[in-house]
Order: sequence, then structure tokens, then C-alpha cells
Amino acid sequence: MMNPISDVLVGWISAGLQAVHWFNPLIWIAFYRMRVDREIACDQGVLDRVPESKVKAYGETILVLLQRFANGITCLRWRGWLATRLKWKGEYR
Repeated sequence: MMNPISDVLVGWISAGLQAVHWFNPLIWIAFYRMRVDREIACDQGVLDRVPESKVKAYGETILVLLQRFANGITCLRWRGWLATRLKWKGEYR
């Protein structure tokens, strides 16, 4: 897992590269996947550090935030992703 400063630096560098290569669809796909992987790594870092009793609460907090700020389709996609993440930790039914 990256530290927060290097994570921000990678974000800025990737945004700059994407701006320069805005016309290349492969760059858009690659950076989208990289952002998703970075988000998963961040959540994994949190899940590794919190006690097992807090894992479900963490997942429910993410779901509440998604329901408030995301449209229905995005929320359903992230809900499936979160269910997969929690299954890895053995906390989801």
C-alpha cells in the first residue's frame, strides 16, 4: 500500500499523462483500471488495520455514502464490489 503522499503524486502524474494523451482510448482504459486498483488497495489497507468487529461497519459506511452521492447503477456496481471485498474478509452473508 502506498503512503498518502505518493498516492497523491501518482494521481497527479497520471492525470497529467492522461491530459497529454487525451486522444488515446487505451490510456483512458488503463488509467481507469489503475484508479480502481488504487481504490481497492486503499480499502484493503483500511480493512487490514481495523479490528474484525469494525469491518462490516466500514462496508456499511461506504454503502451509505454511495447511496447518498452516486446514481443507482454506480451504487449497484460498487455494492457488488464491496460484497466481494467483504467475502474475502469473511464478513458478508
